[in-house]
Amino acid sequence: KSIQSALTTALESSCDVSVIVAETFAQATAVLDSNGAELFLAILDLALPDAMNGEVVDHALLLGVPSLVFTSTFDDALRNDLLSKGILDYVVKSGRAVEEVVRLVGRLNANRARKILVVDDSVSARASICSSLAAFGFQVLAVDNGEQALEALASQAGSALVFLPGQGEIERLAQWLEGRLPGDVTLAPLYGRLDLAAQQAAIEPAPAGRRKLVLTTNVAET
Repeated sequence: KSIQSALTTALESSCDVSVIVAETFAQATAVLDSNGAELFLAILDLALPDAMNGEVVDHALLLGVPSLVFTSTFDDALRNDLLSKGILDYVVKSGRAVEEVVRLVGRLNANRARKILVVDDSVSARASICSSLAAFGFQVLAVDNGEQALEALASQAGSALVFLPGQGEIERLAQWLEGRLPGDVTLAPLYGRLDLAAQQAAIEPAPAGRRKLVLTTNVAET
């Protein structure tokens, strides 16, 4: 209960969320069944007094509630099995576990204000990507070609970050976008071989009244 209390206090103070506490499988299923559609996340222990084998995780996932496992059980095989079922993460209770969960919840909560545009001409790939992103709380827009992507960009506010496999793809897309972007959008390529000044210009906020479309590789993650 000490960890439960510490986690509840930390979440409410740091993440600006309301926390519902359930201590048994019966209590948890009652909350999930009545409030599941309103919950943006369930933080679940695998071993509850009346359900010792992770039954609460299966129940939450069945209802489509994004779930984070927070448990004393350290088991790589079990962790991998649960991740394959669709949990968002698996955190083992340890010295800094509360801080780790608070950090994860903060990110998930912030994701709800972020929009991601998925452009892929494969229906199955697009559906898979969208499903994964939605599970992490993002607002997802999906289209199957460049023209539809431009229409989506024109209809949305704010700047956009586009991930591509490499420099060649960035340069080809940048060439295709010339003359096609809305007038308030500045195109900004970003990849490792650019000089430092060009990289800095790409990551700086757009000036007032303008937006930025950044085309990048995973260099943006660093």
